[in-house]
Amino acid sequence: MAIEKDPIKAIAQLQQLVFTPVYLIFDQFEELFTLRPHKGDKAELEKDEAEKASFFDFVRQVTDPEYALGCHILLVIREEFIAHLWEFEKVVPSLFNYRYRIERMRPEQVQEVIRKMLKLPDLEVGDGVPKTITERLEIGKTGIELTYLQVYLERLYQRAAGKKKAAKIKLNTAVIDEMGEIEDVIGKFLDEELRKLEAHFPPERKGLPLQLLGAMVSDEKTKKVLSEDQLESARLQMGMSEEEFKTCMVTFDRMKIIRRYEN
Repeated sequence: MAIEKDPIKAIAQLQQLVFTPVYLIFDQFEELFTLRPHKGDKAELEKDEAEKASFFDFVRQVTDPEYALGCHILLVIREEFIAHLWEFEKVVPSLFNYRYRIERMRPEQVQEVIRKMLKLPDLEVGDGVPKTITERLEIGKTGIELTYLQVYLERLYQRAAGKKKAAKIKLNTAVIDEMGEIEDVIGKFLDEELRKLEAHFPPERKGLPLQLLGAMVSDEKTKKVLSEDQLESARLQMGMSEEEFKTCMVTFDRMKIIRRYEN
């Protein structure tokens, strides 16, 4: 059987093969609105708007009873970007019919997660540690950033391990106080990772990794859309070799700064 390239026909073909509903899940859907081309590039902006219109027209067709595809679409989007969807409701009237809000974990839930993560045979955890860590993870009104938790706990463990004098590593609130605020911990983590990366570069070229990273960030501090050609152009402008470029991209991937990079 030939594989269909048209997405609508491909879904119908897949359903005929598996005889079960097809689910299309679009995670981090807010990137459709945050990964924007440069404001001064009119052609790219028009292309960006055409891409959005094309996508929601696809959603309309897939969910149209006339096609009877039995296909379900899940859009996973950060709450503050939901307003961007309103203009497309006229294309897909059922866009807001089914919604499910995933709330941030409550502090007591985060504390329970931390307790379970710290259950290690070589670790002795002091009283109040999960609560203190949870409080340190709270940043202003944004709540608890679980994306920082793994980095924070790893560095906290390393600091406690460096003080080991007995059979077990002791983790207490004093060690947490030495760590400082979460913003400082994450900042030091990024600085250290960049220094490790720059160790692969000669002294006169040590600023290149940060320069490349800056090329991927917009003026609004969000990820910038860069095609392969644009990345290649940036590499050439910086005078960066292909091996240096690959080293940077693989490191950025490991740091979760970019999506998986493959060459």
